[in-house]
Amino acid sequence: MKKSLLISLFCVTAFLTCHSQHFTNGLGISILHDETNYSGNNPYIGIAYTPGVTFLETRKYALSITAPFRVGYASTYFSQNSNDTIVIDDWQSVIVQLPVLFNFAYGAGSSQKAPARFGFFVGAGYGVQLRYYHEVYQFNETKSIGTSSPFSTGATFSAGIRLAVGRTYRRKNIELGAGYLLGITGEDHNIISYHVLFNF
Repeated sequence: MKKSLLISLFCVTAFLTCHSQHFTNGLGISILHDETNYSGNNPYIGIAYTPGVTFLETRKYALSITAPFRVGYASTYFSQNSNDTIVIDDWQSVIVQLPVLFNFAYGAGSSQKAPARFGFFVGAGYGVQLRYYHEVYQFNETKSIGTSSPFSTGATFSAGIRLAVGRTYRRKNIELGAGYLLGITGEDHNIISYHVLFNF
């Protein structure tokens, strides 16, 4: 079974390598949040890096596989002191997200051959996510400290637009996009993300 899986993985890798036109890289910033009170009101601010490989390119469109890596940090602090009652809630969290997406891109940024100045893309795949929580809660003289690091997986989707920049517009572009991770295992929170990337 393991040998068959390794052979299959090697064949897929060889196929993508043989048919690939070029590797892509995107670097920028991202904002991530879910429906909970913590990150809903205080979204994760982080960095985004998207490596990928394109294949089956034409002058108008291309297919690609990307792995958009996101790391973000969020925190909130609440303090209340009234009527001899002290309440302090100090919450911090780090999120790491790594989906693998199959994408269709049209126009700018789809391939090195694309002459367009404007383009768009859509993608779907599956991803993994790790979040680390640290919370210090105090009520009068009673203080509690809690930590957790839930791991989850889920279906992922992405879409956005690309704007070619510079004279070498066939390769470099600015990407404005959004993503969605639907929690299936582990945490069932659905994560929405937004990003701005410079693709080179």
